[in-house]
Amino acid sequence: MLSPGTILKARYPNPDGIKINYQKKKLPTHTTIDINLVADDDNTRQVTFLVNGGQYAIEERISYVNKLKEIFDYEKNHKNK
Repeated sequence: MLSPGTILKARYPNPDGIKINYQKKKLPTHTTIDINLVADDDNTRQVTFLVNGGQYAIEERISYVNKLKEIFDYEKNHKNK
């Protein structure tokens, strides 16, 4: 469950060491967050927390993300920076 309010304060910093505040969206029955915003910030730990509620196998997940970045030449091809 997300905390009350309009902002989600990240529990975990992104790879740059920054804890980003993400805008929540109020729906008729609940509040949600666009998890793509967190993923675009390269915050695997925060995504894992939002999806699973914890950090189970986090080092393995980070390893998989890094391998995918290598396969897709992420540093050269991404458009967010």
